Amino acid sequence: MFAAPSYVAQIEKKYPAPPACRIHFDENDIQRFEKELGLSLPSDFYDYLKIYGNGSFDDYFYIWCPFWESGTKGFLSYTTQAEENYHYLEKSNQDFIQARGFSPQLDCRFADDALVVVNGNPQNATFLRTEKIDRYTRSKILAFGDHYPYDFYPNKNGLLCFGRTDDDDFFVRIHGTRTSIVLYSEGYYEFDMGITEFIYGFLTQTIQLPMQNENNTDWHFVPYTNV
Repeated sequence: MFAAPSYVAQIEKKYPAPPACRIHFDENDIQRFEKELGLSLPSDFYDYLKIYGNGSFDDYFYIWCPFWESGTKGFLSYTTQAEENYHYLEKSNQDFIQARGFSPQLDCRFADDALVVVNGNPQNATFLRTEKIDRYTRSKILAFGDHYPYDFYPNKNGLLCFGRTDDDDFFVRIHGTRTSIVLYSEGYYEFDMGITEFIYGFLTQTIQLPMQNENNTDWHFVPYTNV
C-alpha cells in the first residue's frame, strides 16, 4: 500500500454511509491481499472500503471489495471479464473500420471548451459530434479516444478493474506510487487522479462527461449482506 490523497471525507459528507455497510479488515488483511495481487494499491482505496464496505450507490455504481467472501479471486474476476469484453469490442471495431476503409480510431481534439470528434480516413473525414468539457475535467484528462490502447493487469501499468456502473468500467493504472484512472464506456477517458477523487468527481459530477449518469447526483448507498 502506498500513500495517496483521500476524498473519502468529502464523499461521506455528501453521501453518508449506513453503519450496516462497514466491514472489518486490518493491515494484515491488506498485506495478504496485495501479496496475492502482486501489486500495491493506493491507501485511499482502502479508506473508501473501510467506510463503504461492500455495496453500491442505487444498485448502479459499484466499487469492488476484496475483503468479502469472494476475496482476491472475486476481485480479479471483474478485470478478467472486462478484458474479455475489451478484446471482443476491439476486434469488432477493427472489423468495422477495415470493412469501410476508416482510420483505426476516431480523431478527437480539443477546441476551446469542446471536444471535437471526427471519423473517417484522410480522403473522407466525417464530423460526428462536439462534446462540452468543463475546465476542471479537461485539466485532468491525460488521454481519450475510442480505440483500444491499453494492456491489462498483471502487465506493467495494466488496467485493474476496481468498479463499474451498469454502463461504464472503472480501472486504475499504477505508475510506481502514482495512479491514473481510466473510464471505459463507448470510448475511454484517462484521468490524472486517484481512486477516491474519481469516485467523488463521478458521483457529484465535478467530472463532467457527456454520457455520464444522466445528470444524477442524488445517490443513496445500498449495503450488501452477502455475495
